[in-house]
Amino acid sequence: MVDEIVSPNNWIIKAKGYLTTEDKLILPLKCILIPMHQASTSIEKYNKEKDLPQTMDLVGKMQLIQNIGLNVRAADKAYFNEWSKGLIQINKDNITSLKLFGGCINCLSKSLSGNSLREFVSLRLKELSDLNNAKIIHAMDSGKYINADDVHIVFDYYEEFLKLELLGFPGLKSLPISKCRECKKKLTITSI
Repeated sequence: MVDEIVSPNNWIIKAKGYLTTEDKLILPLKCILIPMHQASTSIEKYNKEKDLPQTMDLVGKMQLIQNIGLNVRAADKAYFNEWSKGLIQINKDNITSLKLFGGCINCLSKSLSGNSLREFVSLRLKELSDLNNAKIIHAMDSGKYINADDVHIVFDYYEEFLKLELLGFPGLKSLPISKCRECKKKLTITSI
């Protein structure tokens, strides 16, 4: 019998993982397990060593921050891309669903893309994702250090991601419909 769920930074509990009465472990979606484990491990290491004098140099801290940012981004993208793929698969052959998107598979795909779902479900998550890319990931890509004032971004991004329904996907009652390039052109031409 297992009494508790143990994970780095207690992330599985934060993601609403649980044990059933039959001691069956219910985990978040498989697509996020490894990146969230890696991000959580880096957070634990960062928190243990950040207050100890001289235990970690600046490069070591920046590596952990970048690792957190990269892994939360990987989990975020995997989650929304998997959700998107499932929604598109279910709806692309459904004539009633396709009619909602003007009969256009490209409009359906754009409306149900991972980026569209992220923005619709959580504007704050999208904002943090953009900040993470700009100030953490691309700072290191361009050979610069991460600004100390921007370190909080990865921790905020991590916490915001954990607020999602990570055992599955939430139901959608509505979603803004986006037009693909071709349909936008048609609208422009017909409005002239």
